[in-house]
Amino acid sequence: MSRHKKMYILLVDYIQNNQEKFYKVAFSYCKSKEDALDIVQDSIYKALKSYKGVQSEQYLSTWFYRILINTSISHLRKKKELLPFDTLIEGTTEDKEYLDLYDAIDELVPEDRTLIILRFFEDLKIKDIATILELNVNTVKTRLYKILRNMKLQLDWEVEHE
Repeated sequence: MSRHKKMYILLVDYIQNNQEKFYKVAFSYCKSKEDALDIVQDSIYKALKSYKGVQSEQYLSTWFYRILINTSISHLRKKKELLPFDTLIEGTTEDKEYLDLYDAIDELVPEDRTLIILRFFEDLKIKDIATILELNVNTVKTRLYKILRNMKLQLDWEVEHE
């Protein structure tokens, strides 16, 4: 079996086994079922169209996430609107702390939001995030630290001024 055919089979299998995760990532950007499904569909199409660019099986996941994130961000830029992040919460909650946290995440620029989503919602390792975003590992660590520090300061300020 050729390398390209093997990679195609692996990609199709990966996509089939992770569609729900992809949907959650896309939804975290656009907050719309229909848009999230479109983003996932576009990402799958792009991946199937360019699967020959994957150098190794070990990079398949990070390669696909990069496509998914870029497609999500591109979709946001086209729509030019950001909806409240709290719609990501399954069910409804009156817990103010969660709503404040999701509002703080919603206010982040797309690049920072991507870091938070990949690290804390997708539970990816720093190294994998760096690969997906084509950044240095130390850059990812520094940016995550800065984002979290700023979010904490913002949330603390809001609590003090309620």
